[in-house]
Amino acid sequence: MMGKNGLMTFSSLQDGIDKMASNLKRNYIDKGLTTIEQIQKKYAPVGASNDPNNLNSNWINGVSKYYKMLS
Repeated sequence: MMGKNGLMTFSSLQDGIDKMASNLKRNYIDKGLTTIEQIQKKYAPVGASNDPNNLNSNWINGVSKYYKMLS
């Protein structure tokens, strides 16, 4: 995860997972963004100026793949 001062580090894997889950809840779920497609539009929008290689167009497929593996 990126923080105010760059890439964040955590003392354990569990701490990192907890922080990411908290971030997901606060910035997406609590705002009504509850599907992978809805989250993508905010987190990794296609055509974003900071995505010159159009990698965001692969985001939904990539996240969906891992979601299915963990479900």
